[in-house]
Amino acid sequence: MHLLRRLSPICFALVLLFLPGANVATAYATETAEPTAGATATTETAATTETALQAQQGLTTITRSKDNPADFPLNSEASIDQLSAANVSTLESIMVRAVNAVQSYIDVSYVGATYQDALAALDRLWNNYPDLFYFRTTTITYDYSGRVLSLQPIYYWSTAQIAVMRDQYNDAVYDALLWVGYNMTDLEKAKALHDYLVRTCVYDYANYLHGTIPSESYTAYGALVRGTAVCQGYSEAYMALMQKAGIPCTYVSSTAMNHGWNIVTINGKNYHVDVTWDDPPSSSTGADGGFWDKVDTDYFMISDQAMRARDHYGWSPTPACNDQRYDNVRSWETYSEPVEPLYRFRDVGANDWYVTSGVLEYVFDAGILTGLNEVTFAPSATLTRAQFATMLWRYLAPHEANSYNMTTAVNTTGMADVASHAWYTGAANWAVRTGAIAGVGGGTSFAPNSPISREQVVVILLRLAEHHSGYGQSTWELYRSFADSNTTSSWAQASILEALQIGLIQGSGNKLSPTRSCTRIEGATFVMRAIEEAHLF
Repeated sequence: MHLLRRLSPICFALVLLFLPGANVATAYATETAEPTAGATATTETAATTETALQAQQGLTTITRSKDNPADFPLNSEASIDQLSAANVSTLESIMVRAVNAVQSYIDVSYVGATYQDALAALDRLWNNYPDLFYFRTTTITYDYSGRVLSLQPIYYWSTAQIAVMRDQYNDAVYDALLWVGYNMTDLEKAKALHDYLVRTCVYDYANYLHGTIPSESYTAYGALVRGTAVCQGYSEAYMALMQKAGIPCTYVSSTAMNHGWNIVTINGKNYHVDVTWDDPPSSSTGADGGFWDKVDTDYFMISDQAMRARDHYGWSPTPACNDQRYDNVRSWETYSEPVEPLYRFRDVGANDWYVTSGVLEYVFDAGILTGLNEVTFAPSATLTRAQFATMLWRYLAPHEANSYNMTTAVNTTGMADVASHAWYTGAANWAVRTGAIAGVGGGTSFAPNSPISREQVVVILLRLAEHHSGYGQSTWELYRSFADSNTTSSWAQASILEALQIGLIQGSGNKLSPTRSCTRIEGATFVMRAIEEAHLF
């Protein structure tokens, strides 16, 4: 519960210090929560300036620290029913966008949120967004009625330095997700990411001993980029990776232990995971065993009961972890390398529909659709006529496509807008020669860079079909049931009806979207269906 003081009927500005907390296991004694000396000086200067300004305006500045549970307790969800859930969510969304943009001032006067709402929103920000590792403090300004007027974020580093660090962080997240296979279960993903952190991150024992733990060691950035962290850094990194893998994961802390870890949700059940204590340094030297050190699993996927039995206690109220099925499992598979090459694409997620449905695996293995480059698949990018012709060419004329020499290719289509020596010249020549693509403007233009619509894709695929099935009355009735069926072009209607009959087109949300531009992954899906389900080729 939030322990909030009764507010005086005057206007306040509240400075919330988001200092990475002293949350660490008793196995490592107590971590000093103080940031680096330079960072401390910056905060003191900002606070002093703000206090002077507020004094001139007859206002009061109150300092609250993330390290003091009485000032800023974790897990405000326990008291959310006493607040405005809508206001808290609105402030949370506003803050996330602003901090992502590294803004220093946010006008929220129009929200109508209270001081309590702001505390709850900031609490959510701290506990659910490990990617915002550079966010340090904020100032909340509110009027005599308690209505919040503005938020002023303060960051650990300069905007330029944050930009560099975020690039480093994104690269590190990408490297970690290489260990997650698109066809792995959530439990397997959780274990692979657990093992990745144990193998690549070292507990910041030397700085702990000297009381010089830097700010980075309390963050996901420290764990993933520098490979050095204390328990909060381990936990925030694990939460960040699990979120990217589509698995619910939260941060939980124990003030009594001065320690933090995670709770994950798999198949609707909650479990404790303490990556830090599964990666213990030597009790005598403080040294980490390195990449090939033993990966412990004493604190992986265990219940509340097992957690208490293994020296954890006093954590903040969280969802109960009652399932004990994994409490004594010791036969976990251990991971030590990337397991799924498809994850080289940074814009593909394990839970994307085209991954879970097998579409990506199929079209990639068949060579129907490749990435724009080694790390970009661009599944939602608009598909052009030249790109679609190339998809079909690769599948239907693989020998010709595989032996294609762009430097000697010349335009034989008879259409002036097809370039010679282009990446698509061979595909365009093949498409026109076979009659797959008749061109636009009466057949005078290929329009290689123009978007191709869903109905155009269907017409082209059926034009290439070895057989046709037609359609019946039930298909006509199905077609008319789609809210936008009347938007189908007259020249494409018969093809759309046949496509419905054989399952080539299915629609979504009561719409067929026949004239909408097709995306790259939609085009690839049409081709896969034509091959596997409609047996057109």
